[in-house]
Amino acid sequence: MDSRREKTEAAKEKKEAIEKLILENKAQNEKEKALFEEKKRKQSKQKLEQIQLQGKKEIEVAQRQCLDDMQKYRAGIKEEHDKIVDSVAPKMETAAALFAKNIISHRI
Repeated sequence: MDSRREKTEAAKEKKEAIEKLILENKAQNEKEKALFEEKKRKQSKQKLEQIQLQGKKEIEVAQRQCLDDMQKYRAGIKEEHDKIVDSVAPKMETAAALFAKNIISHRI
């Protein structure tokens, strides 16, 4: 009867040891899972920050390009305006002189 009791006690101890190992294993798995999730969140956050930074840089480049294009466009308009004024100015001076001459000649 004692040997049977010893075997029962030994089996009970083995069962408790196995259950303890199972609980420790579960706890370790949960801990590793939490660490993995945290690492994954950090990586996702870093990727998002990189994407946002890249987007911000691309927007800044596009804004600078747009500003440069607008300045070139304005410079082109001013240049074209100056050409037109330069080409028309002599005719305008002649027309103004004739107009003034006509006014003076009619008043006198």
